[in-house]
Amino acid sequence: MRSIGIDIGTFSIKVAEVEATTRSIALLDCFEVALDPDPSRDPHVQIVDVLRQLTQRYAPSKYKYVFALPESQVSIRQKIFPFRERHKILRSLPFELEDDVPFTQDNAVFDAKILHYRKNATEVLAMATPKPYVQKILDLAGEGYADPDLVSVEAAGLANLVEDVLEAPTENDDHQSDEQPQESQDVVFHPQPASVLLHIGHQHTVLCVFHLGTLVSARTIFWGGVQVVRAIAKQYNMPFAEALKGLVEKGFVLTSNDGVTKEQTVFSNTITSSLYPLIDEVKRALLDIQSEFKVNFERIDLTGGVTQLINLPAFLTQGFELPCNLIKPFQNIDRNSADISDALVHRAGLAIGLAIEGVRRPTNPAVNFRKNELAKENQTYKLLWEKWRYTVQLAAAAFVLFFVYSFIRDSFALSLSDKAYDALRDRAQQGGLKRNQASLSGIERYIREKQREIRAKKTLAELQDVNSALDIMNRVSSVMPAKEQIQLDVRRFYVLNEYLTLEGEVSRRESVEQIQRAITSLAVDRQVKELAPSFKPQGGRIAFAYTLKVSRKGSRQ
Repeated sequence: MRSIGIDIGTFSIKVAEVEATTRSIALLDCFEVALDPDPSRDPHVQIVDVLRQLTQRYAPSKYKYVFALPESQVSIRQKIFPFRERHKILRSLPFELEDDVPFTQDNAVFDAKILHYRKNATEVLAMATPKPYVQKILDLAGEGYADPDLVSVEAAGLANLVEDVLEAPTENDDHQSDEQPQESQDVVFHPQPASVLLHIGHQHTVLCVFHLGTLVSARTIFWGGVQVVRAIAKQYNMPFAEALKGLVEKGFVLTSNDGVTKEQTVFSNTITSSLYPLIDEVKRALLDIQSEFKVNFERIDLTGGVTQLINLPAFLTQGFELPCNLIKPFQNIDRNSADISDALVHRAGLAIGLAIEGVRRPTNPAVNFRKNELAKENQTYKLLWEKWRYTVQLAAAAFVLFFVYSFIRDSFALSLSDKAYDALRDRAQQGGLKRNQASLSGIERYIREKQREIRAKKTLAELQDVNSALDIMNRVSSVMPAKEQIQLDVRRFYVLNEYLTLEGEVSRRESVEQIQRAITSLAVDRQVKELAPSFKPQGGRIAFAYTLKVSRKGSRQ
């Protein structure tokens, strides 16, 4: 299964292609398409242009397309539900978030990201967003001929860079209180280590907090790289596009003034002065989260386009007083192409996370706001209908005609059956059956009795034509040599069904051969089998014993 994650930024579009197998996720491709910052160029037209090129390269019928809503457009609350079934959680979300979201349930889409299971309870991140925001993404993608399979949120995509997406949500009883959790109860953590992922974009920054390897909170900081670009443009009195180019190609911050020129110091100070508002906002957010969840932050991982500034991690480490480093690329995925640089991965981290969101398993499903009336139509059925519509219509017409024909034929058959029954009953009465016996069962019984009589007569006729044992003895006597030729004493004459057993004794060996030749003429298959005699001959006589198959039918001799 392959998925395409698309991160539509202010100055570029990041695209990532991933493939999921049973045991791993592989990054197949990752690239960035720059947008022209010229104010005279409509960015909407450029975005649609890029999307149309993508759909030609990656057929939507073969890939999952994943887009994301900005974090600022989604309301996120952490909740505990006293059951584990996902469908129950989704049904309960609108009522649970009724007092927490500033929009009506009818105009919102709800979803939940499962964090942990706690015995019979489930800890989730409940999310809600107004439908117009989702529809806006769908309209933009539709203009680019891309029909998204998922419309997720930035925090869910970034979480895939840290979480183990191939595993189901874990059991976690570390924070389970003695009391049964209620649906509206907020989660309270004891002081434990946590990490921060800071995605610094050009328009805003997304702050994600992870505890026990799972996303627990996400905030939007309304500060982006555009603030740095404006500061540079103001300092050097240059156009915005030139300032952006200079920041991308030569941007840096100094951690020390030793051995640097005045121009470098001024350039660095211009950038750092615009970074202080970001540091202040992030610190306030971290203090708020630390107070709410009772956690201690260990480190801050960095991703996003602005993180490519030279020495930025070291500068932020000083500002936050926490270790700040670029997130380790491919810690959750395998890189299948050497052309994908680490720098590109840091810029396209959100796109990679969104692509991973598209290959999540049902045991740990993705966040998807495309549901209900915004759900994706099944294009397969639509294409099949367009292709086979005429055939289906013909088949439906044929079915209707066949139904009408079957109804008429059934009615006609019932009418003939009634007439046949009446005729059969009349014929039975003419044959001697009484009126109460002239029914179908009575006629069948009468026929069975007559058939038994016929079979009995036939069997009796066959028995009358069967040769008895005396008849067979008479036939044997008729073929035997005359008594003047042999001296024969028959000791046993036995007839069983069609087999005759003959035993006796003679005075000479030649007489035995004469007897065998004589009875061979009576055998049906002209074969006589010699047996061992069942008695001992006396007075030097010779014993013999034969068995043969004789005919029991035919005229008596």
